[in-house]
Amino acid sequence: MVKGEYTLVSTNSGAITVRWKDVPTDATSNPTSVGLNCGSSGTTTRDVFVSSISNKTPGPLTVNNTAVGAQYALPFGDNTALTLKVPLVELPQSSANSVYLAALTYDWVIPANWKYNDGTNYVSDGSTLHRVSGSSGNQISVTPAPGTGGTISVRAVNNNCINASTGPDNSISKTLSVDVGRPTPTFTIISDKSPSGGGFSLTCGDQSDYHFRTATGPVPAGGAFSNYAFRFSGPITPTGTVNSATPASSFTGATGTVGVDASALYSCNGASTTVYAPNVPVTVQPLPRPIISSSLGTSNPAGPYPVLCPGSTATFSTAVAGANSYTWTATGGLTVGGAATVTTTGASSSVTVAAPGSGNGQGSLTVTATNTSVSSCASPASVAYNVVYGGPPAHNGTLTMHSDT
Repeated sequence: MVKGEYTLVSTNSGAITVRWKDVPTDATSNPTSVGLNCGSSGTTTRDVFVSSISNKTPGPLTVNNTAVGAQYALPFGDNTALTLKVPLVELPQSSANSVYLAALTYDWVIPANWKYNDGTNYVSDGSTLHRVSGSSGNQISVTPAPGTGGTISVRAVNNNCINASTGPDNSISKTLSVDVGRPTPTFTIISDKSPSGGGFSLTCGDQSDYHFRTATGPVPAGGAFSNYAFRFSGPITPTGTVNSATPASSFTGATGTVGVDASALYSCNGASTTVYAPNVPVTVQPLPRPIISSSLGTSNPAGPYPVLCPGSTATFSTAVAGANSYTWTATGGLTVGGAATVTTTGASSSVTVAAPGSGNGQGSLTVTATNTSVSSCASPASVAYNVVYGGPPAHNGTLTMHSDT
């Protein structure tokens, strides 16, 4: 009678040969023993302890005596030798054997093109196991390739068991894996509008060169950026070469969304890689709606409205950033500059509005701002400024007449 997870190898004249599977002995889930039925004498049993490490994982991994987690960042281009180490994996023992034992054989895998500094100078292909045995099998020295990352993995092997040399009797632990990244110095796009990087907004008509350029984080000795290339999309035009860290460009002034991208070649210790800066979005918006101010004060759209006496005048003004032309329109008998419509030029605008010389009524004034250097760069019309003339207002532009006393 055999208990536990095993494979029957052979039986011969009352003798059996079994191979215990790589499953830890456990009183609950995997009790292991061998029993012999001796007829009237009963059954004689012997406990068997399987010193399996299949449920153990080595770790943590240390790199140059510093513990690392599942991710390890090694700067791109760094080819300084590294010492990789995991604590020895202790072998489980039966209660009858309290002697400390540890696995002394470890299977390592390092990223492709990295070299083992163990006398073999074996260059890894990134997948083949490299077995290291002895009291320091849990520690290796490697030289990274300057431009490749990948995975460092290690597992322990218990080959202290009987017949371990045959291979299948070895107990193999779980595998510890650490991903190695190869970060480059930060590479971003900045401008006069965003000296720390990032997007921004403009109004249409703006045709400035805000001097887009690249910025990098600290560059280690031996590292350098080259082969710059900017790409622009939307209402922006390069005015010189884009293959520069400081290209010249200008906005067309039209509305829309601009995208600015940049790339460069980063090189260090003989390795090179193309890096890309985060996209910088710029939104070019229409001119904002003008706001009218007047010597008459504020006109409440719901009334009562300001009053102009017959034949009298008032001054109205507005200013919109980015505009260079303003078109004013008067209704209801009011005139602006002597006409129903007038256009002025300049960064701001001020006009004189006159009421008719006689009669009573209500009129309004609106203004639209534009930038004449760019097609389709105009604001929405302002909120109407309402005025009554010829008498005091009642509400909503109606008039109440009073007799002389």
